[in-house]
Amino acid sequence: MVDTLATYNSDEYNAIDGIALKLCDRLAAFLESVISISHGVKSNELLKAKDQILDKLKEDGLINGVDFYKVAKECEEYFLKNSP
Repeated sequence: MVDTLATYNSDEYNAIDGIALKLCDRLAAFLESVISISHGVKSNELLKAKDQILDKLKEDGLINGVDFYKVAKECEEYFLKNSP
């Protein structure tokens, strides 16, 4: 296990950070749900999924100084405030 990926952050390693990739995937799913909600789609399943994803990001959404939970909350605030 490596403490930091900074040592391997160069093209020669073709590194893919699986944890960061998973968090990006969660953030994308969260944004999809928030944008749908901001456009009036508000099924119980969608609202529940949004909350569950946000809870997961709150639990383990910080990696290498990037706070995915904070990004998600800021995006949620933006889209819900500026909904059509």
